[in-house]
Amino acid sequence: MYRYLNPGYIDLFKNTPGTEYNQVTDNTKVKTKTGVGFCSRYPGEMQIPTIPAGIKEMWFKLDYYTTSAQLLFQLRIRSSNTYCGFGYNDGAGFYEQRVYVNGSYTSLSCNQTLGISTYWFHILSDASNGIFECIRDDVTLFSKTGNILNGEDISNITCGQNYSNANRLISNIIVSDTAIDMAEQVMAIPCNITTDMTDNGDGTYTATALNQYLRFGLDSSIATTLASGTKITGASLAARSCIRDGEGIETLEAYDGATLLGSDSIPTTDKTGVSVGVTLDNTVSQFLTHNYEWRAK
Repeated sequence: MYRYLNPGYIDLFKNTPGTEYNQVTDNTKVKTKTGVGFCSRYPGEMQIPTIPAGIKEMWFKLDYYTTSAQLLFQLRIRSSNTYCGFGYNDGAGFYEQRVYVNGSYTSLSCNQTLGISTYWFHILSDASNGIFECIRDDVTLFSKTGNILNGEDISNITCGQNYSNANRLISNIIVSDTAIDMAEQVMAIPCNITTDMTDNGDGTYTATALNQYLRFGLDSSIATTLASGTKITGASLAARSCIRDGEGIETLEAYDGATLLGSDSIPTTDKTGVSVGVTLDNTVSQFLTHNYEWRAK
């Protein structure tokens, strides 16, 4: 299974952003539900971590904040030979919104509601029975069926916008090959860190030997902050601005106890990170029994 969770950190994507971007802390949660958001001017499209081969169906959800009716964010879901997407026309004026199916577009009339809106996308790649659809705040903006991505595997997903001003922010991102509910939301979980890596004293850690670990003790105080009956639908181990600057350690492996959840290559460029996600169906008390950690490999 594939799951990517990002509250709104630009350095949890696979690539380095363009030269114009903003990472915003939103402590009052006026512009985001998560307390963090970002904007990155085109062509600074942010790419989610590598999608495994063989995935043909995907769900994508994000929150978008704006103080203008101009809808300037865009999404591109690519296969090896074509793409589907949503967003502005970056060649003939920002006010024309478009949906792209296999590289061809149809104009839409869907100016942004001021404030925070939630966008939900679903795509199924199939040569004849494919689906590409979008819902914004419980209103369907478009729904296309038929040939979607020619039945090819989904290989790459990016999101971004054509504005680097903090009055337009992307946050609360969930990408999964299992269905996402409109009500799902990303949150950072407080943890108690246990590690044999070098603690740099500034919230960062350095692995200098193979098999060193960074263990996350889930803080039980989250049980008092969540509503009764809250379900935990997924978890992600993420490392922000994670950089490999030498030889020997090239990968971080994610574990839940002795169970390997997945791995991600450590990048060599700034403003990038690693992420391994897992789909869950846990109560809060069940979630607190997990024992997550990174191991250097």
